[in-house]
Formats: sequence, structure tokens, C-alpha cells
Amino acid sequence: MKIFLHTPAAPPALHIHDQASACAALLKVTPLPGSSSCQSQCRPASPAPSHRKLSDVLERIERVQRKHRREDLRPAPPALAPARFADGDYLAKTIELIVPELPLSDQAIRDRLEAAGIAPGGVDLVRLAKAASRLSVESPFVVIALGSGRLVVRRRDVPLATSAFSIAARTTLNWGVATISGVTSQLTTVAGPVPSPGFVARVLATARGFEWLDGEHDWFWLRNRPSRLMDALYKIFSVVTELSLPRLYWALFKAHDERMRPPAVALRSLALALPGARIERDVVAIPHRLDRSTYLSSDERALVEILQGCPGALPPHALRASAAERSLSSRAILAFLRGSPLVEVLPDGRCCLIGASVGDAGRAAAI
Repeated sequence: MKIFLHTPAAPPALHIHDQASACAALLKVTPLPGSSSCQSQCRPASPAPSHRKLSDVLERIERVQRKHRREDLRPAPPALAPARFADGDYLAKTIELIVPELPLSDQAIRDRLEAAGIAPGGVDLVRLAKAASRLSVESPFVVIALGSGRLVVRRRDVPLATSAFSIAARTTLNWGVATISGVTSQLTTVAGPVPSPGFVARVLATARGFEWLDGEHDWFWLRNRPSRLMDALYKIFSVVTELSLPRLYWALFKAHDERMRPPAVALRSLALALPGARIERDVVAIPHRLDRSTYLSSDERALVEILQGCPGALPPHALRASAAERSLSSRAILAFLRGSPLVEVLPDGRCCLIGASVGDAGRAAAI
């Protein structure tokens, strides 16, 4: 007996005739009833992404790939010239122009770049440093915030710059004015050798309120900052509304060493910082006296009242007797006579209130 085995025929090869059949084959679609095998409409088992969605995916992939290419930089305002930032030669030339001028303020560097025709519309130096790092170019400068300003400085000079500003801020707070040479000397003691006094001057010029007080560019101050010197000015003009510059200079600096006294020309800038102040014929004047309760202590107000109540100057013993009647301590009287800007001591030893007419001739002779 012969046994015949029936082997089923192999399925016919799948021929994909068009794009619709390809989608059906790959996505295991189910043909709709009544449709032809090649031209049938296909209903996918799961929704297929549309052509638009696929384009979006490819676009996102392309953006990710471009992100890591050297020539790709994020879009920037036209003034930043992103295409030129991507040029290593241009970047190197820009850095080469900036570095020899450092330290300088951010705005000063921008002005110089614009004058050189490198950045006609201005340049963001922080962005420039980032562009350098993305091009594997080490930026030799950084932009730091210093005294409400922005300073561009070499990386290695950042500790020196911050120390210089700290010394200047402390000096002007304790007294009111300072010198570049003095700050440089302190900086050398604290941080080691300093490139030059010009380095300190360029660092401090970035600070808000920095102003020169002399033509030699040594004395300076920080305007609109609290200081003992401005406190003394407020005290004086809580008693008077006008005072000549020579008498004002003597009242402010009589108790201080000559090295701490700025040139007389510096007094004009200091006096004009008073509210509503003006200077005419070497006389400083303000519209009205400042509030004594704000700027004078209770002991100072009492001594001012004693001197105002006298028709002329008082001998020191008479002032002490009047002060004792008001229960003022001898220490307060002694400090008042020695260092207060509110009292003038005449050559004969008598005392008068600042601005009193009796002191004009005596003070002029003493100066």
C-alpha cells in the first residue's frame, strides 16, 4: 500500500505594488471588505503617524544633531553677529583686541570694539566668552559684577580686582575719600604684587558713583554712599545754610592728619552732593537747614543750643559750666571741642559755633 503525503503549497510571494500595500504589509493591516488586493483602502491596526508628524520628528532629530556641530550657534540678535562668532579667526582677533586693555568696564570695551569696527551694533561680552568655549577656545577674560557695575578682567586678575574694590569700599566708608596710591599699597600688603596703580584705577572706575576729586587722578570718592565725611557735612549744614569753602574745609579736616586731607579743590564735589547745594564765589549754600534731630546727637544738640545762646565766643570753662548745668558729661564736652565740625576754636582759645561771624577773622588767621 502506498501512502501519499499531501504537502501544502508554499504561499505565493508577497509583491508590494504600491505605497498603500507597503503600509498594509508592514503595519499588518486588515483589508476592507469589497476592496481589491492592490488598490484596497487599508485600515491599520494601530494609527500610523501622519507625514506631517514624521517630518516633525525628523526635524527634531536634525536639530539635536546640529546642536553638537561646531558651526551651529543658537540664534542671536543681529548685533551679535553669530555667523562671525562661529569663525575662530574672528573670535581670536576680537579677544586679542580686548585683552591688552583689561581691566575695563563692560561698556568701555563695547565702545572700543565699536570704534574698531568689529561690532558696529555693540557686543555681549558674556555671549562672546560662551562662543569661545563652544569653539574650544579658552577665553582669557571674564565679566564680573563689581560695585553695581560690570568689569571685564583677565581670569588670573579676578582675586586682585575684587580685593581692590573691597579695600576702596571699606576706606571710603570709614572716612569718605581715598587715594589710588593708598589702595594700591594696601592691596600689595594683602594680595601681593599689583601690576600697577593704573590697574587699581581701572578696576575702581567701574564702581557706581566713582568720581575723581583732583586733576592728578589720585584722590577719589564713591558718591551717594554713606561715610563719616558726609555725616560731618550733614551735621554742619544742620546748623548753617551757607559757609565759605575755606571755613568748611577747616571744619571737616582740622582733626585729621594732613595725609588724610584731600586737596582743597576736592571739597567742591563733596559739597555739591548736599541736597540743593550750589557754590557761588567760594560760598556753599543750601536752600534750608537740614533736620538736626536726624543728624545730631542729643549731646550735640544741647551744645549747639548753648553756643547759639551766647552773643559771642565762649571760653572753654564757661562752655563746660553751661554744659554741666544740662548734665552733659565732661567727656562729651572734650570730644566736642577737639573733633566736632560744629565748633570753631579761635586763636585765643575761645569757642564759637560754626558759621558765627565772630570766627571769620580768627579762623582766617589760623588757616
